[in-house]
Amino acid sequence: MRPVAVFSTVSILAVWLLIGLLPGGAAAEAQVLQRVANADVAGVPFWRSKALAEQGDATAQYEMGRRFEMGDGVPRDLERARNWYLKAAKQGNAWAQNNLGRIYGEGEGVTRDYLTAHMWFVIAEQNGNLVARSNREFTGARMTTFEINKARDLARNWLLRHPLPGRAAPATAPYGG
Repeated sequence: MRPVAVFSTVSILAVWLLIGLLPGGAAAEAQVLQRVANADVAGVPFWRSKALAEQGDATAQYEMGRRFEMGDGVPRDLERARNWYLKAAKQGNAWAQNNLGRIYGEGEGVTRDYLTAHMWFVIAEQNGNLVARSNREFTGARMTTFEINKARDLARNWLLRHPLPGRAAPATAPYGG
């Protein structure tokens, strides 16, 4: 699809979203956000993303985290970014889980904590995020075996409290290595 056609389609969807013409309420709005994200076109205004995020939409919560982390249309605020990512992560958003790991692994707005970073990368990887695997391997190379096992236990406990969408809680520690 040509960039102009993508932009035109996204623009029309964004206008429909703004004036409430999309049937299906929050689910339809979330689909519009996903289409915008897939097209790499910033077409959904901040206030609309925020409204959806506050209604509990995990994709919008992730988007709010990304906006605050990057300072995209809002002042950069790493604490707010982390809070939005956590809300999305609890609902199974694998990119939010990965980004939480990255934030802790890099010490971005928090004290660097490889154990917590590794935990989030394990969770994100279990949730299908392929980038999380290399991130987990990177943090694992900087940790002791004891710390890695502790991070795996933390991930398992977190997954027991927050099973991934469509999956039962794990009976054993996630991933084999």
